[in-house]
Amino acid sequence: MIIVIALTGAGILASVLRHIEVDSQSLHKVWISYVRLFDLNAEANVPTWYSSALLLASASLLASIAYVRRESGDAFRIQWTILALVFLGLSIDGAAQVHELVAQAIRACLNTDGFLYFAWVIPAALFLVVFAVLYFSFLMDLPAKTRRLFLVAGGGVRGWSPRTRGRRLLPVYTSW
Repeated sequence: MIIVIALTGAGILASVLRHIEVDSQSLHKVWISYVRLFDLNAEANVPTWYSSALLLASASLLASIAYVRRESGDAFRIQWTILALVFLGLSIDGAAQVHELVAQAIRACLNTDGFLYFAWVIPAALFLVVFAVLYFSFLMDLPAKTRRLFLVAGGGVRGWSPRTRGRRLLPVYTSW
């Protein structure tokens, strides 16, 4: 939790620094570098790396659960394995920005713009619907407390909050 609070504070500071103009060229370069490293609305930076590392750790834990469930002959052992692979994929996507490549291809094929400018949400939404249908019985089989925690954690999936990637929703006045 301390790391999350520290990264949030660093991100807030990056947002503030983005809007402050300075006369010193060297200080300006330091601020630009800091913003690039800690901007919570960007990718390929420290917060994204941390998120990707957490997803990889989750994938490892899920793979461990899948192994134990397989050994015990659990009916949902395959679902645990698939869940581990999904989290591994999310970790790779966070680090390698695979969704950006997918978005470019979909934007080119479907000529998406406006709300669907972030075209990766189209296959992501389809995946989530299929996933929800296929995992309903798995979810219902979990103990009530674990089921609630799964649902709460699922609401924080990164894909549910598309980033602006340089496209401002509100005007920002800066000389950068």
